[in-house]
Amino acid sequence: TFTHSKALSRYEQITNRPLAQIQKKIISLRPLNTKHKSEMKKVFMLIAAVAITVSAFAQRGQGLQIGAGFDLNFYSYSPSGDWNGMKSADGYHVTVAYPFALTDNNAISVGLRWSQTFYFKEFKLGELKTRDDISMGFISLPIKFEQHFGGFFFNVGPTVSYWAMAKDKISVNGTSTGSANMFEGAGKDEVNRFDVAAGATLGYDFRHIRLAAAYDYGFISSVKKNAFDFKVNRQSARISIAYIF
Repeated sequence: TFTHSKALSRYEQITNRPLAQIQKKIISLRPLNTKHKSEMKKVFMLIAAVAITVSAFAQRGQGLQIGAGFDLNFYSYSPSGDWNGMKSADGYHVTVAYPFALTDNNAISVGLRWSQTFYFKEFKLGELKTRDDISMGFISLPIKFEQHFGGFFFNVGPTVSYWAMAKDKISVNGTSTGSANMFEGAGKDEVNRFDVAAGATLGYDFRHIRLAAAYDYGFISSVKKNAFDFKVNRQSARISIAYIF
């Protein structure tokens, strides 16, 4: 019968090497295998720690944020006035922001936002029905102090804005008569294109999704003193959704 001892003897005959020598070699390699396993364990623990840290930061909003949302601008006059019949304008915005963490629960958030709003006015003169469609675009740099409470957060701080574009498209009885840049000609001497606002945001971070509502009040009048006898301050309310990387 073929026994275990015969198998071992046959192995020694084929390999021409004593089995004890093979066993000794295997035993000498065991410490290396144990050491390798220990190093791999440390690597996996390090990767897990980094993943947990990144996940925690992401849940607190501590990552690059790209978002978009709905804008509603209000224009307040002091004293009462009328500037192109504009009271409010709605539109959209896209934004990129990055929070520079101070601690696990607060940060300084710096962003760049493009917002574009639209409004129109209509009036009749006899049989002529005239409509003005005005679109305005703003580039904004918000710098906010941000505080987290679990998934909830709020931030406060200033925003510097530049009024980048304003176009007026006119149509009479439904037929377009062309468009004009409101910053050309006399218009460029009537408006202030820079604004500084203060505002606050309240929102919630759910994993990689951020939902937020914000409000800003501009302190610099949109029109110049030498052109009008009133001030026009722009207020902005926003609802947005963003993805946190």
